[in-house]
Amino acid sequence: MEGFLCIDKPLGPSSFAVTSTVRRQLKIKKAGHTGTLDPYASGLLVVALEKSTRLIQYLPGDPKTYEFSIRFGFTTDTLDLQGKQTEHTGPKPKKCDLQEVTDHFTGEQTQTPPAYSAVKIDGTRAYKLARGGKEVEIAPRTITVFSLRLMGYDEVAGEAELEVVCSGGTYVRSLARDIAARLGTFGVVSKLRRTRSGIFSIAQAVKPDNLEDAQNYIIPLRSVFNNYETITLEAAGRSLLLSGRDIFLDDYCGVPDSPVFAFDDSDKLIAILRNREGNCFHPERVFQTG
Repeated sequence: MEGFLCIDKPLGPSSFAVTSTVRRQLKIKKAGHTGTLDPYASGLLVVALEKSTRLIQYLPGDPKTYEFSIRFGFTTDTLDLQGKQTEHTGPKPKKCDLQEVTDHFTGEQTQTPPAYSAVKIDGTRAYKLARGGKEVEIAPRTITVFSLRLMGYDEVAGEAELEVVCSGGTYVRSLARDIAARLGTFGVVSKLRRTRSGIFSIAQAVKPDNLEDAQNYIIPLRSVFNNYETITLEAAGRSLLLSGRDIFLDDYCGVPDSPVFAFDDSDKLIAILRNREGNCFHPERVFQTG
């Protein structure tokens, strides 16, 4: 059982807990998620199964798509509804002002992650320091917001619904904080749902309660990596790769520094190759045994 499984994570459990459930329910030895989703967030969690865990680094991680809500007028230490309220006197913005400000947050920009985040400071997660009462200072980092769309706004309640398409490393809670600040108020994330991560979509996901149907949702490796160069090898080429030897592919020079995925005729991944020179390829990672 190899490939990638998209899970529609509910609110509450951690990404680690959901991944552990997948491993137990499917009775497999290895499972690893491709990117953390906070317990407070729901939506797409991509889980690699068995040997596919060795392929996570090759996945295209961008862009990420989130649907989220901002509740204006107050803020908390965690920048969501789970934290302790720290400010509660902010006004509720007008819809016209909110529509205008979304344009300001598209493109490449710097963003400071929340104190309650998984960013490491001198080897310790920021959220652990914050929970321990220590002051947390995190350096700003460069992110990209490809699009930010206002989907709805309840001006009486002061709650906006938005969709953001962004680069990996973007913190939606920080984005909500900064949007509110730009509007001269405070705001927290009241709902957060990931709907897309790279090539994976929530439409491909199974709920954790329905893992008995997981086999029908597993995305095979050839489908996942079809944006890379892929080749199908016969027995002789497979034998060379399994012994760690280079192979020569006639009339194929590949792309320098770009991996080539070599499959057998049953679409099982044999190895990942790297171009050495000309039509010579070296097995960077081997996935089958002799």
